[in-house]
Amino acid sequence: MRDRDDDIQDPVANALLGDSTYEQLRQLRYSPFGQPIPTKLVWQSGLLFLLALMLPVMAAFPAEVRAMLGGTAVSSSPKVLILGLVGGIVVFGGGLALTAVGFLRVHLEPRMTEQLAHRLLGMEDVASLLGIGTGGIAILLTMAYVLMGYVGIRAVEWYVDTMGLSPFAPSGVELVSVGSVATLAFVGSVALLVASQALHMEIRLNLGEEHSGSPLGD
Repeated sequence: MRDRDDDIQDPVANALLGDSTYEQLRQLRYSPFGQPIPTKLVWQSGLLFLLALMLPVMAAFPAEVRAMLGGTAVSSSPKVLILGLVGGIVVFGGGLALTAVGFLRVHLEPRMTEQLAHRLLGMEDVASLLGIGTGGIAILLTMAYVLMGYVGIRAVEWYVDTMGLSPFAPSGVELVSVGSVATLAFVGSVALLVASQALHMEIRLNLGEEHSGSPLGD
């Protein structure tokens, strides 16, 4: 039984006992998003993919709800799209910042000081809170509004009467459409997924397997 317990890998203990200043400080400080950066990039990729699903979901709206869009689902620009666009930009921007922090950490690790590690961890926390927290909430709210269209025209009319505005009314912003935002969200989702895998391999090759974590879990 003892031999089996000794074989169990404890990533927290490995980090605290290892020689990486960055990993030691990351385990000691509290953060709502304390997972490895490759894992968080996968989450952000998933959020952008969820936003991309807005196009097929809206294209399959009941006819009465679809008529509120003022055009086809691809070319329409409803008010709810603006919330999704802002959320997508924040998520993708947070993902780019996390990717930069991750690669900086890898290349600075041999001469990493405690002060530099604190600075990088602070940047990681801000990017995580914005990209996953703020941007993620905006995307989830967007999809909640979009899915309301499936409840039926009466539910949408009740919301309009209660709140005084329709999430499916034209936004007046002609430069963006559901089709363009969904396409950009899908491209961004793939880009962050590739970045996650590339960073995972970079950490594993340069710092060793014990620092790499898993892109799909902590």
